[in-house]
Amino acid sequence: MHKTIGGKEAWLDIRKSLKEIKAGLKWYLFILIGVPAVMFLGIIALNGGTLPSFHGLISSFFIGYLIQFVIIFLFCGPLSEELGWRGFALTRMQSRFGALKASLLMGVLWALWHLPHFITNTQRGGPGTSSSIFYINLPIFIVLCIAISIIFTWVYNHTQGSLFFATLLHTSINGLSIIQSHLSGPNLTTTDLPFLIGFWGLALLILITTSGQLGYNSSSK
Repeated sequence: MHKTIGGKEAWLDIRKSLKEIKAGLKWYLFILIGVPAVMFLGIIALNGGTLPSFHGLISSFFIGYLIQFVIIFLFCGPLSEELGWRGFALTRMQSRFGALKASLLMGVLWALWHLPHFITNTQRGGPGTSSSIFYINLPIFIVLCIAISIIFTWVYNHTQGSLFFATLLHTSINGLSIIQSHLSGPNLTTTDLPFLIGFWGLALLILITTSGQLGYNSSSK
């Protein structure tokens, strides 16, 4: 897609963006520690402000988590998705609509792109599941994707349009999401509401501190 529409130069820019790993230690800390912390705070908030109970969470999980993180980064979606969402679409959408409008639209499109997941166990669907999957879980997921999209745009704009950091962020979110299956209590496991709470808290903070600009400088694009 990149090469077809933008030519060889566009594809070279994408390859350069994937190699952009020097945005600074603070972005590694934010993505690898801050983002999981935000997700966990959302879990705590939905659990009434107390630590949740876990089941089946053993020490080997954390060793396996590191291995899964690498596998997810390379083979399970983040890399291929970010080539399209941030590498191709966001760059063009920001120049046309600005950072905030582009992020809102991207979030909706991104959520709907995952719609087939709601008929599989990926999003708690599949044979015999309730229609609530669509009228409760899907709206929650759409609103969640909008919040995450805002965060992605902010990170992307502050890391010189690095697809490496976008993919790392995507992997960090997907990787920590695994812990939800080890939580006890239906309010924490049946929807994405705990993550929605955490990510919208962060998204609102970013929107306020950047006045909705999300680090985008149209004059430099």
